[in-house]
Amino acid sequence: MALKPHSEFSTKRRQTRKEIFLSCMEHILPWQNMTAVIEPFYPKAGNGRRPYPLETMLRIH
Repeated sequence: MALKPHSEFSTKRRQTRKEIFLSCMEHILPWQNMTAVIEPFYPKAGNGRRPYPLETMLRIH
């Protein structure tokens, strides 16, 4: 039984639950359509604290 070189182990890693969930959501949801619907109601930058980017907020929540 030969040992595998270290380089084979470093290239493969387990996907996190978050990565699996987001990849499934990429296939299910059309992100451009979703952002187009929400964008008119999303807060714009003005005086005060700047809002997070819309796509970031959708992926977080």
